[in-house]
Amino acid sequence: MIVDDKDNSYVVFDAHTHMGNRPIKSQVSASADVTAKEKIDEMDGAGVDLAVVFARANPSNYRDANAGIVEAMRSHPDRLVAYARVHPYFRETAAEDVARFAAAGVKGIKLHPLRDFSGNAINDREIIFPIIAEAEKHRLLVLVHSGNWWNCTPSLIGDLAAEFPGVNFVIAHCGEHGGHQEAIGVLKRLPNTYVDTADVYPPSIIGNVVRAVGAGRVLYGSDHPATPMRLEIEKVAKYCGLTSTELSLVLGRNLLRLLNMPVPEATGPVVQLASL
Repeated sequence: MIVDDKDNSYVVFDAHTHMGNRPIKSQVSASADVTAKEKIDEMDGAGVDLAVVFARANPSNYRDANAGIVEAMRSHPDRLVAYARVHPYFRETAAEDVARFAAAGVKGIKLHPLRDFSGNAINDREIIFPIIAEAEKHRLLVLVHSGNWWNCTPSLIGDLAAEFPGVNFVIAHCGEHGGHQEAIGVLKRLPNTYVDTADVYPPSIIGNVVRAVGAGRVLYGSDHPATPMRLEIEKVAKYCGLTSTELSLVLGRNLLRLLNMPVPEATGPVVQLASL
């Protein structure tokens, strides 16, 4: 929980973090293992009450990685919320994996077209629709990486969302690097779409999205470990021009509503906003 200089307190629920092993380095992070303890230590230092966690990029079907994420959630049920990362190339078994991990308690699924889809688009009927249909059965939130490549633009995610109006979709990174106006257009058309703030710069983009579609459609996310949680919270809380009501929604209450979770008691250290 964070507290501002007017004694307003804010529940913080990070909508976008990675955990576990990444055997292959990326352009922004080395190959390394992020443990549950390291994640919670990071959360405590930033005033984060809860965090969504999902697997880092792996050349695999993600089953072992997802199992590790579920185990971390079970060990820390008051701090970590598991999503299953799904690799669409496994087709029927990928849909079965959604059902399997939904039964294990995950609250959502993560799809990463840039890393995992090769030349296929996020709205591909053959390999993606069965996965989303299964997610709909279990009322899972669907977080999709957006930006950097043609196959995961906000408009393509919007096309998928239009086909599944009963599923809530999060356009990660707000479309990233020039895609936020396109994301705004999608949000205006489709009430089952949202964006997260992970790695969105400059911060004024987030304020622009809130003004265009309302604070209820925006979720704070950090993309930790690629980006420190403290930096991402400071970005949202100090530099986006949000009111305290808007900030409360963005930092945590929107995601609590989407995942049908109660507002938690403060589970970690209370951090003063001025100290971030």
